[in-house]
Amino acid sequence: MDKIVLVTGANGFVGQALIRLWAARQMTIVAMDRQKELIAGAAGSRATIVYRSADICDEELNLSTQSEYRFTDIVHCAALLSKQRTRSIDALAMKVNVEGTRRLVAFAVEQNARFIFPSTAMVYGDNPTPFRETMPKCPADFYALSKHLAEEIVYFYAASANLSYAIVRATILYGQGQTGEMFVPSAIRNLVENKPFPMTKGEQERDFIHIADFVSLLDAILFSAPGTVTVNAGSGTAISLFEAATIIKTKMESDAVIARGALPYRQNEMWRYAVDINRAREQFGWRPVVSF
Repeated sequence: MDKIVLVTGANGFVGQALIRLWAARQMTIVAMDRQKELIAGAAGSRATIVYRSADICDEELNLSTQSEYRFTDIVHCAALLSKQRTRSIDALAMKVNVEGTRRLVAFAVEQNARFIFPSTAMVYGDNPTPFRETMPKCPADFYALSKHLAEEIVYFYAASANLSYAIVRATILYGQGQTGEMFVPSAIRNLVENKPFPMTKGEQERDFIHIADFVSLLDAILFSAPGTVTVNAGSGTAISLFEAATIIKTKMESDAVIARGALPYRQNEMWRYAVDINRAREQFGWRPVVSF
């Protein structure tokens, strides 16, 4: 049976990468996002790509009546990620990341579709590294908490309504098309403009996974037999943030200064953030190929 896939957050970093990858597949993609048009190009596409402009948190949105498709899979990429902490942002994170996920999971049950959910390794909190899927979750910030609660909704529907799912806990994504205030795009933006890049001493170790490797895992999951699984997605190695900044500066041949130590460490700084990826390798034959 040909795949008929709903992708939410289609204009986001992960969503665009998935559309570019799956455009070469013989399948139907219904891409959904709040913006008026689909950003990701699909020239010469083998896939049938249909765009739906919609907000998953819109109280008037009825997913059942809006779609004429019977989906085989729902890939839920829409999420709110913000470094800011205010009451209004926390409330919005609950609305988007938790209630939005609940609505999509309920729709997946109604459609008898597999639910593929990009989550975050931040749900592991202060567990010892490398994080393994069998470890208890103990989120340390509100974004991680919202993703933890969203995962619990998936598990609830799997137990109560026989939902097929794949939860993929990613480390730090980077690569083509990434914008915003994450470490890698921030460093690139400053260094390409020959501006100093302020950072901490950079002793924290981080596991960076390239977007191409991440979506290749989602692709492997999509074309595997439905079931229930939670897997980690990372590079399998961790490097210090100062080493990462130095690599970026060298690759870009920038003369800008890395202002090491210009910023203080955060309270409750996480010193090592890395995952064990053996389960993804064993279950899906997947391995990351892009080194930082």
